[in-house]
Amino acid sequence: MLIQSQSEGIIPVNNIEKPCMKEETRFGRRVAGSAARKFVLAQIALSVVCGIAILGFVGAVNVRAQSPAPSAAPPAFEVASIKPSGDLMAAVSAGKMPHVGMKVDDQRVDIGYFTLAQLITYAYKMKAYQVTGPDWMKSAHWDIEATLPEGANKDQVPEMMQALLADRFKLVIHHSSKEMPILALEVGKNGVKMASSPPDPPPTDKPDDKDVTVIDAGTGQMRVKTTGRIGEGGSTQISGGPAGNLKVSVNNGMMHMESSKMTMEILSQQLTGFVGQPVIDKTALKGTYVVAVDISVEDLQAIAKSQGFAFGAAGPAPAQGNSSPVPTASDPSGGSVYASIEKLGLKLNKEKLPVDMIVVDRLEKIPTDN
Repeated sequence: MLIQSQSEGIIPVNNIEKPCMKEETRFGRRVAGSAARKFVLAQIALSVVCGIAILGFVGAVNVRAQSPAPSAAPPAFEVASIKPSGDLMAAVSAGKMPHVGMKVDDQRVDIGYFTLAQLITYAYKMKAYQVTGPDWMKSAHWDIEATLPEGANKDQVPEMMQALLADRFKLVIHHSSKEMPILALEVGKNGVKMASSPPDPPPTDKPDDKDVTVIDAGTGQMRVKTTGRIGEGGSTQISGGPAGNLKVSVNNGMMHMESSKMTMEILSQQLTGFVGQPVIDKTALKGTYVVAVDISVEDLQAIAKSQGFAFGAAGPAPAQGNSSPVPTASDPSGGSVYASIEKLGLKLNKEKLPVDMIVVDRLEKIPTDN
């Protein structure tokens, strides 16, 4: 999914700025003056961006240890540019949406604000919990623009990313298996409380509204539209995603995300991003459902921070006493994520399973020159 910057921003900042003034009453007590307003603006905007990014960045979960199949030399990008990412706080304060996320097609790759840990995760089709290495690989952020060679296709991009990381960051890894705690997604004792997805509407040739942004997400076109003001009953609607139509809104310190065509497999993958632990689907539920998840802004910020999203140095830190820890499997009854799952008639149970891991043996902090 692409969450693009500036003129292509999918959530216009002017739709966020006014509710941020109201949110300042709630959050602004932690800081003072104009710095408070800029910090609150970045909090709300970044929370929306990170929430959609987490939802969009899903892939297969490798639970059992696997041995990589031998192959010829991996394909490589024709040309690639790697630059340090800009400051998210500075972009938002200037009235622009930050360049965050990924766009992939058969000609080029555009990546914004990825850490080395996230790049490795993408390149090897892993989840964040399956990659271990130095802590610093989760801090610095990078923007990458790359061109695919003639005859290549987007399915080869992860392999090309492996080659790029090995060439420019001198990455060396090995696979290992580790038994670790996971969360099993199961049906609750009182049964499912989700509605089945309605039938798809008939196709239409009606042209898009002028305020609809069409994005080539690499897996097909996605359409993004923001209605009203975020925080005042407004919302951002995204159609064409893997879980059907997605509606995102932020009100009273809570982010509401509703998907029209959610499978339990996709839900478990998305929950993995939210809780920072492997979530495995054991519901035995087939078909698709209308699924709504409510996550507090504070929980979402903590989750985003744990996955490499961070505020720039210009942003003041929230008071320690008011910060929320990242929800973890050690306390499945706590956190807004778990409360939302219970409302769906589902539950998360702790188990242990062997998991395929990527171990980073060597990695340079700075890439070689473009």
